[in-house]
Amino acid sequence: MTARASFLILVLSAQAGVLRAVDHQISSELWAEGYSIRAADGREIARRNIVEDLHMAVWNLLPGSADPWYDGPHLSVELNLQLGGDWGVERVETRRSEPGRYTPGLQNLDARAVFAFVSVNGLRDGAFDVRAGRQIRLDTIGFTAHDGVELVAHLPAGFALSSFIGREVQGGRPLGDDSLEMDGVDNGGRDDIDDAWFAQRTEPTPTLAFGSELSFVPDRHFDGAVAIRLLGLNGRPVARTWGGRLSTHHERIRSSLLVIANPLFDRRDDLSAAIREGSAVTEAEASIEVSPVASLWVGVEYLLYRPVFSADSIFNIFDLIPRRDLGLRAEQRLGERLTMAAWSYIRFEERSGGLTGHEADARVSGAGGGLGADYQRTVHRLSVRFNVQREWGAGRVGVETGGWRGLFDNRLLLGLRASFWHVDDALMGGALGNIAGWVMSARYAIASGAQVLGELENYFGGGQGPRLSALLILQLDLWK
Repeated sequence: MTARASFLILVLSAQAGVLRAVDHQISSELWAEGYSIRAADGREIARRNIVEDLHMAVWNLLPGSADPWYDGPHLSVELNLQLGGDWGVERVETRRSEPGRYTPGLQNLDARAVFAFVSVNGLRDGAFDVRAGRQIRLDTIGFTAHDGVELVAHLPAGFALSSFIGREVQGGRPLGDDSLEMDGVDNGGRDDIDDAWFAQRTEPTPTLAFGSELSFVPDRHFDGAVAIRLLGLNGRPVARTWGGRLSTHHERIRSSLLVIANPLFDRRDDLSAAIREGSAVTEAEASIEVSPVASLWVGVEYLLYRPVFSADSIFNIFDLIPRRDLGLRAEQRLGERLTMAAWSYIRFEERSGGLTGHEADARVSGAGGGLGADYQRTVHRLSVRFNVQREWGAGRVGVETGGWRGLFDNRLLLGLRASFWHVDDALMGGALGNIAGWVMSARYAIASGAQVLGELENYFGGGQGPRLSALLILQLDLWK
């Protein structure tokens, strides 16, 4: 896919005479990041990532489609290519002959097309839109990336039906935002690898996916949709997911509801059994907010989350913890510049040691809350947050504050954020003590369509040495 996208961008760039007659843009982002992490045996592992992100869009390709009075379909092409590498990788980390240091999937250079598609909008008097190629889809169920075709039908009375079919994009997250942290954990194959050492590696196979969503937006106060997604159409279904959402927004009251059902068909094929066991619904969010007086909003929210693992990495487990939260929130706006908020939540767990680590409070596993304030003007912003939480016998109390200021008509933006936390983690053998840190950032507009961003981050405490990382981003509009 990357080779085809690269060829296409060269062809379009060579047609300079054609591109002058249409609307087009080529932009670039160059990311450079450096940090070090401490391994379990005490070694320092250095990471020096450089990623080039090239985006190109060409639209109004059909003759006359740029005219404001044009009434017909619109043709466009959009590409996003990434070329990245980790120059801190040691050779021993890529040698299969060194099982003690070898990291499967880790490489110095990685090239891919994040997306590359052709779209035709406004077919049949605006009734249909078609998009083909590698694309990222966001619907009620969430993000997905696929190589295929998507069709959108605009129906009367505010209805719309969008459907896609294609091959699921293997490896990585759909948006590619984590490409700066190439940690070598993927779902690659087992070629030339000893299964005794790397038994967790799974062979990826191209998987056919299908999805459809019916949405209903009759006016600006109401938004609803239902969606379905099937994965594994060319064999036994790997996953079947349903989702629905509903939101309303009026002057004094607003509400929202989201439900996603994924009955784990990779483990069972009996939907009724999954419903009886309570495992069919994997995500649910519900909230309602009211404004009793001007500029004051008070609300209650409920969150249910049960992770569904793709079995490509054991590290997924540590990032996705099941939870059921019931929360309260109040927000008061004082004038045009100052906003204050307070929030709290209780976390429930079916099987948990609870707040104290004893079975007696297994129904409540955690709780927390906080206070915050935000002050913003045209050229600067200040914010402060105080948080406290306790879960699974671990407690955290901390304060975070930060802000930014613009100089030289906001051509230069300077930011600073600082935090201080006291952590008491019973799961790690007792108190970890105090953890403090700061982040300094700057953005400078070099010229129209060109800016550079830099960030320096440092955290220390908790029984570990200082952890320092640096990030530099160069953003350019190359052709517009």
